[in-house]
Amino acid sequence: MTTASLDLNNLLERADACAGSGDWSGAQRQLSQARVLAPHDAGVATGHGISLLRLGRLPDALAEFQHAARLAPDNAEVHNNLGFACALNGQAEPAESAFRSALDIDPEHGAALRNLAQLYLDQDRLQEGVGLLVSRVRSAPDDAEALYLLGTCYEEVDDAESARTLYRQALALRPEDPEFQTALARVAPTQPEAVLARPGLSEKLARLKVAKKASPSTESAAPSQPTARPAASQKPAAVAFYGVGEQSDAVRLTVPANALADRRHRVKLSRTPSTPDLQDFDVFVFSRPHLSGEHLQFLKEARGAGKTVVVDLDTDYFALASDHARRSYLAGSEALGLLELALSQADLVTAATEHLADALRPRCRRVEVVGGGWSPSNTWWTKPGQAHPGVVLGWVGDPSQDRDLAEITPLLQALLHERPEAQLAIAGSPSAYQVFDAVPETRKLFLPMVGPDDFPYLLAHFDALLVPVRERDHAALGNDQRLMEAGARGLPWLASPAPALTGWSAGGQFCATTADWVEALKRMVDDFAWRQELRHAGRTAAASRRADQIGARWEALISGLSR
Repeated sequence: MTTASLDLNNLLERADACAGSGDWSGAQRQLSQARVLAPHDAGVATGHGISLLRLGRLPDALAEFQHAARLAPDNAEVHNNLGFACALNGQAEPAESAFRSALDIDPEHGAALRNLAQLYLDQDRLQEGVGLLVSRVRSAPDDAEALYLLGTCYEEVDDAESARTLYRQALALRPEDPEFQTALARVAPTQPEAVLARPGLSEKLARLKVAKKASPSTESAAPSQPTARPAASQKPAAVAFYGVGEQSDAVRLTVPANALADRRHRVKLSRTPSTPDLQDFDVFVFSRPHLSGEHLQFLKEARGAGKTVVVDLDTDYFALASDHARRSYLAGSEALGLLELALSQADLVTAATEHLADALRPRCRRVEVVGGGWSPSNTWWTKPGQAHPGVVLGWVGDPSQDRDLAEITPLLQALLHERPEAQLAIAGSPSAYQVFDAVPETRKLFLPMVGPDDFPYLLAHFDALLVPVRERDHAALGNDQRLMEAGARGLPWLASPAPALTGWSAGGQFCATTADWVEALKRMVDDFAWRQELRHAGRTAAASRRADQIGARWEALISGLSR
């Protein structure tokens, strides 16, 4: 090794040590000397450019990156660095050209794709920017930066729920990232924890540039389907629904809130109770009040003011398994004590299924069953989806539900190996998707989780829905929402026989044993006529859970409480 080589290596080692300690001035001095010894080394030029960029010397950094690109025209990272510097310097066209050069060399270069997407968003080229991010999240569900950036798009259009889901996914991948933590706190300040190939996001962003949308979390929207009036003898009610910000809150509360508004009742759907509500509303519905001190206090105030209080639940928290990923938050000893208190004070408890109602009955004065619903006004429930190659078996869940999927993972892997026409789609959990790394990319799909409005669009990617539930979690599951949604969308389903699910038998088959699952999975792939029969049965049954039916059920309960 020559003296010059030794000197160069020493300079690079010292530069690396300086950069590691945050001494960018020191790093720049060492790399400046290294540039003299190695004027044609693209790596040295790149390192020097980065140190200059860190010191705020943008024109000098840009010159170094341009030099590096001339030295290494086939290096994607070099072109990405050049594009980044051009973008910072306000040179949009050269930046786009550099990012595209990087992606031509390496189409999966995550940083270049994210940077190009950000450039498009900054230029109000929203369809292109969002499209790139959605594509990246689908192909690389473990790209935390892409999840975060897509989340910012949803936050900008006030879709806090979708943003929250994406931020949670990003944070699950990088739990210590302060930027992700701050973002989640912005959209879910009351939540300690928990995702989007969503139609219309770019259009919503474009509209936002013209006029900021009003927040959707206050008064209910105007009726979205034919309006039904209360009975002539019935006085319109004033009902306030409060959710704590969990995704299932929106699923559970939005349909009845909008359905009652469509029936000309006065309705509010919000996460935040306010003192004027005590004057404006007569009935107060709290979902999971034990998860919010603010809601518990307001429940007490409503009771003190002589108002009617309803507690709505779709999970038996008292039966939550001790190893549940979120037990300390959802069902710690203090939380369960608070829930017990709320149930005892409620005039009415509404439960999602008979199974849950039976479990709650000893803890409350009165319990009634009100199932989850769906609204035909959302055309994605009934709009035909795109034709799929083969048969797509789909699963939906967050990372805490991966263990449910694990119940049938080996069976799915074997099926995908045996049946080339079988395809797999995983929605919501990147970690669940990664379990199937051995499955070719052409036969699997990842879909980020979406909010309630776009959930039927997500289901349109499936030909059948899989709902395995770990036996230890059977008792706590209190709703049949997934099976009902499959029926509304016209999807056949296969599910574990959890008690809350077995009340919904139309449209699918329960699988109690491994042998049941193996046989049913094969039949679901092979038997088109069976799938069609199940689709029809599920759709027929789902008609009983249309929004107008759910609204009528709530209306009758509220009317009975006010007598």
